[in-house]
Amino acid sequence: MVNDVIIRPISSDKSIEYRGQVYMFIVNKNSNKLDIKNAVEKFFKVLVKSVNVINCTTKKKSIYTKKKTIEKLPKNYKKAIVYLRIGSNLDFSASNNFNTSNV
Repeated sequence: MVNDVIIRPISSDKSIEYRGQVYMFIVNKNSNKLDIKNAVEKFFKVLVKSVNVINCTTKKKSIYTKKKTIEKLPKNYKKAIVYLRIGSNLDFSASNNFNTSNV
């Protein structure tokens, strides 16, 4: 169930800036805040304070060739921002079992 909810953690400049009590994940589009909270608590064995969810839409990308223009629309995704309680930390080295096939 946990692998169905959490797809992978996000490691970007913004997520590194909040390192400590705030972590970001790409999650399944059909999951809600309660599913994400239960999955993080069960998988990492930490206490979650709150969860914020963002539906991210992607921009249309155009590829120009000699004959025609091809327009592609990458997949939309859902991002979760998880706030941990004081004294809880995530250890990504011990749990490296993320499903990266359906990003």
